[in-house]
Amino acid sequence: MDINKISKRLINESKKDDSWLKAAEWRQKNEYWLRVSQDIAIKILGYLRSKNMTQKDLAALLEFSPQHVSKILKGKENFTIESICRIEKALQIKLIDTSVFQTTAQYVPVQSAFKGVYSYRIAESLQQKTSFVGESEINYVTSKNCVA
Repeated sequence: MDINKISKRLINESKKDDSWLKAAEWRQKNEYWLRVSQDIAIKILGYLRSKNMTQKDLAALLEFSPQHVSKILKGKENFTIESICRIEKALQIKLIDTSVFQTTAQYVPVQSAFKGVYSYRIAESLQQKTSFVGESEINYVTSKNCVA
């Protein structure tokens, strides 16, 4: 066999490994939530260090498996809202700032003709806000057409 035949045969029979390319494309596609997951992991790790807690302590506190906690702390977990809230509540820390979703407009419930059905409208004065909720102000983060 001459070298050209051997070369062609090797090229034809060799497996093309493009798994690295697929992994790179996946990381690019999911870059944003992976970054957020890493930020959450850093916050949790900082908390654990400040309290001298181990991953096993955290797993017991959250009632998660140690493997799941390990995945969380590697920054590769695609969190659910439930798991984020569970971690925040257990550790008494804020992982995600949701203040960007709050509005400065105050909404007050207005009872409709249907019993127990409320629609919401913007309160025009402090008196309107406090007439429904007492002396405290509550931000209703809802749309004008929301039905509770």
